[in-house]
Amino acid sequence: MMEFSEDMKIGVPHIDAQHSSLVEFVNKAAELCASQPSKEEMQESLDFLGNYVVQHFQDEEQIQIDSKYPRYKQHKEIHDEFVGIFKGLYAKFQEDGPTEEIARVLANQVTNWVSTHIQMEDIEVGKHYNKVKSDRLQTHARSKQY
Repeated sequence: MMEFSEDMKIGVPHIDAQHSSLVEFVNKAAELCASQPSKEEMQESLDFLGNYVVQHFQDEEQIQIDSKYPRYKQHKEIHDEFVGIFKGLYAKFQEDGPTEEIARVLANQVTNWVSTHIQMEDIEVGKHYNKVKSDRLQTHARSKQY
């Protein structure tokens, strides 16, 4: 069971809320997969993850663009790689139904990816974004003093 902890917060409230929701989903998916889910239950989980990934990655990439994050291209490639993994998983599900392999990937690989990605990659995005935001506020405050 993964827990959304302080060391996973990147300091961007709407992204932190999305990450918290993702951790909740991952935990539910792991529980579901342990119970040999029905096709409908697995479909629902995969649909949620697919929709989530599209929206979350767009939001996260937008803050990188807005703050001119220097590793944006590499970060986007990591996102694109995950989307590829997800598409493969979804295609396999469409072909074979809810198999043990799909459940294992959903429960383990996605869980590991989420935890590692947030703690290693997204934390750096948050640091950069918040520094840029702070610098902009300080610059704006100084310009009002004159």
